[in-house]
Amino acid sequence: MVLFNAGMNLMPSPTPYLFNGLLLLTTLISAFEVSPYLSTAIDYSQLGDFVVTGNYATLSPYTQQIVSSSNIGDEPQTLSKQLPNGSFVQLETFNGYINGICSFTTENPSFTGLFLGGVFNWNSAPNGVATLWSLDQTQVNPMVVSGGPNVSQDVVYAVLFEAKSQTLYVGGSFGWPGSSNLLTWTENAGWAKSSFGGFNGSVKSMVQIPDGSIIFGGQLNGTSGYPLNGLYIFDPAEPDMEVATSRLYIIEGLSLDHGASVNAMVTVGNLTFVGGNFTGSELNNIFSIDSGQEQLQAIGLPFGGLNGEVSAMLLDKTNDDTLYIGGFFNDTTNSTMSGLNHIAAYLTVENLWQSLGCGVNGPVTALNFISVNVTENIPENAILVFGDFDQLLPCGGWDGISVDNGMGIWLPLEQTWLANLNSPQLLYQGYMSTSVLDHSGQRYYGGYLNAYGIRANGVAMLSNNSVSGGPGLYSYELNPANFASVNTGLLLSRPGQNTLVLGGQFLASLLSDDSLLYNLMFIDESSGTTTGLPYAPVMDGSEKILALGTYGEMLYAGGDILIYDAIHKSSDDVLYRGLVVWDMQNNAYASPSPDPLDGPNVVVNAIAIRPGTAEVYVGGSFEKAGNLACPSVCICNQNSSQWTRPGDNFNGTVNLMTWANADTLIVAGDLKVDNIPLYMATYYAPNNEWTPFNLDNPLSGPVTAMTPSGDSNAAQTWVSDSVGLWVAGMSKMGVAYLVKWNGSSWLSVDNVFGTGAQITSLKIIPVVEPHSSTVFLNSSVALMVAGTFQFPDLGNASVILFDGITFELYLDTNTRSGDIGTVTSIITLTLPAILNVVPLEGNVIWIALIVIGVLLFILFIGEAAEEFRRRPRGYARVLSKPPKKEISPRLRDALERQGTDIQLQQVRENYRSRIRSAHSPSRTIPSDHERIVTVPKHRYA
Repeated sequence: MVLFNAGMNLMPSPTPYLFNGLLLLTTLISAFEVSPYLSTAIDYSQLGDFVVTGNYATLSPYTQQIVSSSNIGDEPQTLSKQLPNGSFVQLETFNGYINGICSFTTENPSFTGLFLGGVFNWNSAPNGVATLWSLDQTQVNPMVVSGGPNVSQDVVYAVLFEAKSQTLYVGGSFGWPGSSNLLTWTENAGWAKSSFGGFNGSVKSMVQIPDGSIIFGGQLNGTSGYPLNGLYIFDPAEPDMEVATSRLYIIEGLSLDHGASVNAMVTVGNLTFVGGNFTGSELNNIFSIDSGQEQLQAIGLPFGGLNGEVSAMLLDKTNDDTLYIGGFFNDTTNSTMSGLNHIAAYLTVENLWQSLGCGVNGPVTALNFISVNVTENIPENAILVFGDFDQLLPCGGWDGISVDNGMGIWLPLEQTWLANLNSPQLLYQGYMSTSVLDHSGQRYYGGYLNAYGIRANGVAMLSNNSVSGGPGLYSYELNPANFASVNTGLLLSRPGQNTLVLGGQFLASLLSDDSLLYNLMFIDESSGTTTGLPYAPVMDGSEKILALGTYGEMLYAGGDILIYDAIHKSSDDVLYRGLVVWDMQNNAYASPSPDPLDGPNVVVNAIAIRPGTAEVYVGGSFEKAGNLACPSVCICNQNSSQWTRPGDNFNGTVNLMTWANADTLIVAGDLKVDNIPLYMATYYAPNNEWTPFNLDNPLSGPVTAMTPSGDSNAAQTWVSDSVGLWVAGMSKMGVAYLVKWNGSSWLSVDNVFGTGAQITSLKIIPVVEPHSSTVFLNSSVALMVAGTFQFPDLGNASVILFDGITFELYLDTNTRSGDIGTVTSIITLTLPAILNVVPLEGNVIWIALIVIGVLLFILFIGEAAEEFRRRPRGYARVLSKPPKKEISPRLRDALERQGTDIQLQQVRENYRSRIRSAHSPSRTIPSDHERIVTVPKHRYA
């Protein structure tokens, strides 16, 4: 088998070095290209609606390979860029924090790239060492940035490249002989101290204003001979230091308190906005400096500024130079605005404050840009908001929205939070501290931010997507705060209405009336209406739905369910155990309802309705159905609400059931037939008979998924294991396996899944373009394999496709914590044509039905006449199951001498006897040894 993924196409990169907190990366944009991942095109037109459920919070198709880390909160900082589909690709990884990035273009065309500053090392280089590298791998000699015993505590907060002098300014909190907290670097001279000796406090921000001067901001209490209270202005083109720094002393109206600290600065035309922690006359925590006049002027913002510290600022030039501000405030200084809770927008053209909704419930520490697809395939600029908060505050008609890891996304065009929109959304998690546009317009990000895929809490619908070549996604949002998993589902098609039924362990809230639905819900796909079972007395959140089945308008929901009367909780007051039956037409519990299942630990894992009948087969772990001894599998007749036991030689725990045809039920689990342990067994309904599935060639471990292969070799007469079947499971060695039973032998797919893989669901699906036929699959179909897969060289996946030769990664899922998700079931509205019986049309159907009816009537008359003729002559009715054939004493002695298991040999003899009986031309009469128990009508309607 071959695993492949076009994945990332990265050029070999030279080894960069850095000092503690500064790195130069020189690249061409084309050096980091992501090749599209072209998945096999599924023919969704044959499947109708196509839904995948499971334990995940996001789902994304492998139309492009996305590199993402694992656990949120433990991730290293990265340099990354955003792809057109909204995801992020990581370009480099660091073992610390990135605080600032600037781009540069030198006089040397080949020396173009990015400077990064922060707290980090690179490739185990010692602290305080930096090497610059360019695309042609021309390297600059390493320079020691700082010495002394506290090198590991050095921090770079800001970097700025001054194009005219081709000089890099590096500010932060670090030591350097003769120039603390500020250094310069040029390509020719390398590192050098600043011309004015640095600062006696840390540098947090740097900007260059239109006249070429540079403003330094931070905890600046002075320089070598110059006093700057948080600010210092320097003209790099002026050789006279007194002239170069004199403008600081003549800023009209600037009066800040002693100890002022500047955290962020942004330039808008001739205005430079300064934010931090300071007070002054109408200059509280934020003000602007107008450099458009001969004399600099400090200008206060409306209503005296803000009433708390400003931590971050971001200028949106695409939105009329709107300035976004985050920090520890909740209003203006004069308390005239509402909704400015830790985040605000300042309209620089109109000089007006504006709220972002009603803000967030904790301080904002960083702001950044992101592109989001609010409308399909149409990117839109948005604002990333990071901080120590966990709620987007309620505002107007909005409810408060819980968020993870202190992040929100504001949409300037819609004037709302992204989480408020009812549209497919990517789930982003992380912290982007800084970003920069390079000379080509590409934005690079410092920090970490992962786009884990479309938000789809456990359920998503797939369809053709002609744009990307992969599947389009439609998600259903369940309440994320109480979400566990969607274990199973059904798609029901009725005239004018398609309904998606979901079962699992989750909490869904209805926006219409704030009511809650636990673990079972119905979604009308045309109207979007969501309904479910009422809260009391049935669903209180502790149940777990594991299996669903329908007959007519009756829904059977099985799982770990124990529901008492609304008042009493004794064994005599059990309403439902293991199984609930819901009348979808009348929106009420079925009446009469079958008696509860019973046993030490009752769980229903599988439900399978026998095709063409009213027989509902229920499988799991139980001993009784009402008063009827009926272990592991029991039949509920929908027309009478009666339980019937299928056979009398079967027990164990059933995990999976599937009908190979109208008469043959395949069962998997921890089973016993005639007390012989098995992983799989077969029930042939016409003979009421259980037999082992392929006793001579047992599987290597328990079965976790199975599905008919669609190419059964069964002849007119049934044989126990003649059906075609795909089976997956876990070997005793803990390795996932995948095999196909072709009717006579197992065909094994080579082990390709690796450690940690688990297969939970299989489905035969049609494909658009035919592929090469193999012994595994014909050319028109593929096998969809769902579960959890980790491929070290390719990435993670939750759904993969197999065409008989090649595996392809198809869908990826993640949990809300960023861990690998799991797809538990694959649901289609219709079966592909290869698995369907060709339907009759028009009058042919009626003719066939009339012929069948006449034949049945003739057979009934003949059977009755024969019974009447034989009864007086002493003939007796016989059981359909032939008597057991005992092993002869001579054979028993020989087997004992050889050490052969006598019990196993006896089972094989019986098994072969049954097969011979099945092929015998003699007619058998249906068994009369079944016990049927009539249950009273349930008092609860």
